[in-house]
Amino acid sequence: MAPARAKIIFSFVLALCLLIAGAWWLFFNPSADFHSTFAPEKAKLPASASVPEQQESVQEPTAEILSKRIVEYHIDAKLDPTKRVIQATQTLTWTHPGKKQ
Repeated sequence: MAPARAKIIFSFVLALCLLIAGAWWLFFNPSADFHSTFAPEKAKLPASASVPEQQESVQEPTAEILSKRIVEYHIDAKLDPTKRVIQATQTLTWTHPGKKQ
C-alpha cells in the first residue's frame, strides 16, 4: 500500500495532465464548428431573411374523452424575430366540479 502523500502527488499529477491535455485539445483542435461558437454574428439571420407566417394549429381530440373536462386553455403567442421577443396571452377557464344547487 502506497503512502498517503504518494497518492496525493499521483492524483495531482494525473489531474494536471488531464487539464493540460484538455486545454491543448480545446485550443488546437482544427474543427471549424468549435470556433464558430465564439462568433455570434455568424449565427444571426441575415437582414434579408424573412420568417414565413405559420398557420394556427388547433388540435382536435382523437381519442374518447374518459373524464369531464373542467379546465380550458387558450394561448396566443407571437414571435418578433427582430426584437427576439415572444409576446403571448393566456386565458384559463376553470369550472368548479362540485354539486350545482
